[in-house]
Amino acid sequence: MNQRPGTCRKIITTCVILHNLIRLRYPATHNNMMDLEEQNLNVIPGAWRNDKVLLDVYHERAMNTGTQEGRQMRRYLGHYFTSKAGSVPWQDKMIL
Repeated sequence: MNQRPGTCRKIITTCVILHNLIRLRYPATHNNMMDLEEQNLNVIPGAWRNDKVLLDVYHERAMNTGTQEGRQMRRYLGHYFTSKAGSVPWQDKMIL
């Protein structure tokens, strides 16, 4: 996603707000669902990585191409937001 710095700030701020809102409204979400980082910076993958995902997100084709890092981040976020840990109860009803 090639965006201007101001747009990037808005996107990041929105993501953080949504993350915090989910954490406040759904405090019962188990920590084992989320990735954990140990003191030595090793990441322990969360259970959300084993959930079903919307495979269509990964196979979208377009004439423009993004960077490899951008595609990896898109896959990561797509997987997270369609997992039990990152999804909200109403989101499947909103898919067109």
